[in-house]
Amino acid sequence: MIKVYSSGKSKRFGRKQQVYDRRSSPADHVRRGRKIMVSVISATMLLTALIGFCMNQLISSQQSELGRVKSIHSDLQQANDLLLAERNTLLQEERLATATVKLGLYPPHDSQSRKAS
Repeated sequence: MIKVYSSGKSKRFGRKQQVYDRRSSPADHVRRGRKIMVSVISATMLLTALIGFCMNQLISSQQSELGRVKSIHSDLQQANDLLLAERNTLLQEERLATATVKLGLYPPHDSQSRKAS
């Protein structure tokens, strides 16, 4: 049996010299892989949150635009209905007959009109 009388500390420098091995152990590869996976997952989650926020802003702005366009469409539809009603009243036969008599207009003679072929 061998007895060791030194405490393992160098009396000359006060502590042991640290030696680094250039070859990495399998545990180092696992740790490095975990760090990479955590970094990729964190970046993916951050990017997903950013894209979700941008899509939320885009959807809300498009919804407000859609509401504005629907309002304009209903206003134009009401104006179109009023114009159609006014056109129908102007094109009534009785109204046209009274307007032609007031203006002194008469239908053309047969010799004055041509048939389109």
